[in-house]
Amino acid sequence: MTKPCFYALVDALTSRGLLPQGQTSRVTSIEEVALFIQTVGMHKRHRDNMECFQHSLETINRRFHRVFSALCAMAPELITPPNFMEPHPRVANNPDFYPYFKDCVGAMDGTLVPAWVPRVDQHRYRLRNGRLAQNVLTICDFNMNFTYVYTGWEGSAADAHVLDNAVSQYPKFSFLPIGKYYLVDAGFTNYQYFLAPYRGTRYHLPEWRGQGHRYRTPQDMFNHAHSRFSNDDIIFNQPDEDTPIDMDSFYHRGHPTNSEIEAQRTIRDSIAMQMWADNHPN
Repeated sequence: MTKPCFYALVDALTSRGLLPQGQTSRVTSIEEVALFIQTVGMHKRHRDNMECFQHSLETINRRFHRVFSALCAMAPELITPPNFMEPHPRVANNPDFYPYFKDCVGAMDGTLVPAWVPRVDQHRYRLRNGRLAQNVLTICDFNMNFTYVYTGWEGSAADAHVLDNAVSQYPKFSFLPIGKYYLVDAGFTNYQYFLAPYRGTRYHLPEWRGQGHRYRTPQDMFNHAHSRFSNDDIIFNQPDEDTPIDMDSFYHRGHPTNSEIEAQRTIRDSIAMQMWADNHPN
């Protein structure tokens, strides 16, 4: 973070009265924000900040949560729902993706983030390489901004299991309007609101380099476009508040039904066949 950006953040929080300062306070707003950024952005522990800023551990912990609460209070002012009525310009202006992915509104995936875990729980968070991490479910938008983050699951948990819990237990999941979907990888089920690639067909971008670029089947072409789209033009957004959401039909608080899986399979097949027909005219 640059100095102008840092001071702009401090000014934004203080001017809104989110970080009030008492006359006898020994910790300035600049220090508060700085120790918060060092913790979340530089993997500094509270004890590291205690030595750096020369304040007690209790003070560091309290000031950290004060800044965290202030940022959460300012979030609704900065994070606004997108417009689902029109495709994003990065989709509409790219003939490789439009009109095939015109209803795509985000890319979702799980990512491993290093974690500090109590010794009694470390076996659940330990990866095959021995490191400790949590599996964080994230969604990203066309502007490369994270719009949804679901944390807390151990690194050994499967992505599909984390999503299952997020949509069935967590009320703030980014539900979508009917007909829209997120791009997901093969670790997730291909069903309503989640468009996954074909399994058993090459998918990752390095597999198309060199002489292997030629497409053999419509599924091959679809997977390449899906991989490029989710890597280069990642998207992740919140639904419009005016759009009615039927959570029960979205997930049923359980596993997707066969009809939902079949409906999304039909959508995927139609996209693949349309792409193949457009690029291989008879």
